[in-house]
Amino acid sequence: MAILGSIRSVLFIILVSLFSVACGGGASGDDDVQVSETRSDGEDLSDDDEAAAEFLRSELMKYYVKTPDGWTTQMQQYNVLGEVMPDRVPVELFRQHRELSFALSPKPLDESMKLNGVDYRAEARFKDSPVRYYHTEAGYEWPQGWDDWSDGLFAMTVVALERRNGTWLEPNNHLFNGIKPTMAIP
Repeated sequence: MAILGSIRSVLFIILVSLFSVACGGGASGDDDVQVSETRSDGEDLSDDDEAAAEFLRSELMKYYVKTPDGWTTQMQQYNVLGEVMPDRVPVELFRQHRELSFALSPKPLDESMKLNGVDYRAEARFKDSPVRYYHTEAGYEWPQGWDDWSDGLFAMTVVALERRNGTWLEPNNHLFNGIKPTMAIP
């Protein structure tokens, strides 16, 4: 009986491990936003660089969830004044990036920045990654549901990071136009 219990325990551990890997789990770090281990100039990340990377990761996690197909954010419907219309579902409901990966490029501070309390500035340049959209209805150029993956032009996506008086400023970029999904992702 003890042998049978041990075999069951081993099988359970194997099944849980296989399920974890199949669902994107495991220790590979694939379930996290990826940050280059060096700065764009090839230098090792400083403590300030690592703090900036962690801040940007945490900001992205406010807007995206990791799914088996990539990082997904839910879009919102806006009126002509740019105000969110929470009772409306937009035609373009979800945006999904296959990968979220960036490298930091710290920027020098001039005297006026320092006088204004800026103690760190950098650009986070995102690695190019495919993107696709989920549409609630068909249009001329897209089907209802997920469209095909396309080049995301992420290589041109740059997020400015600045810490002023010890506080990180909220990034302003199209990556942060959505919300963390509140609806089931198809």
